[in-house]
Amino acid sequence: MVPPNVIELTNTLASYKGATPVLVDGETVVARFTVVAPSNTTNIVARCLSPTVNKVYGNNKFKFGYLVFDPTSTLSGQWSAIASNISFNAGGGVFRNEFLIYNALPWAPTPGDTFYVSTQFPMIQADGSYFGFPYVPSPQAAL
Repeated sequence: MVPPNVIELTNTLASYKGATPVLVDGETVVARFTVVAPSNTTNIVARCLSPTVNKVYGNNKFKFGYLVFDPTSTLSGQWSAIASNISFNAGGGVFRNEFLIYNALPWAPTPGDTFYVSTQFPMIQADGSYFGFPYVPSPQAAL
């Protein structure tokens, strides 16, 4: 007996794809950011920590990707798909990255919170590119 949340045809975790760096920029590591003000539950303004400190990414480079807050952040483990990202003018010639997310966070992130961003959403079984475990029956079909 295998618990249904471990392996089955409809298990979304079985089709999870790891975070993806900005390959078109020649990056090989996932971008990491720290939250700066003014940020709220749906718009997150951030400074890039890596792979290039203070890098401002092109508009919509992360569109349809996702962001995940680090365990040490006040929003530990919270994540959302990204609707768009743009350059944010913080004043004084300083520009930051601004992320508009689809799902509102439970509260506004605290400046200093860190998170990583993926350019691609985790793989979805229904998109046709994932076939799961075709020979493992779902719990309802197992005898």
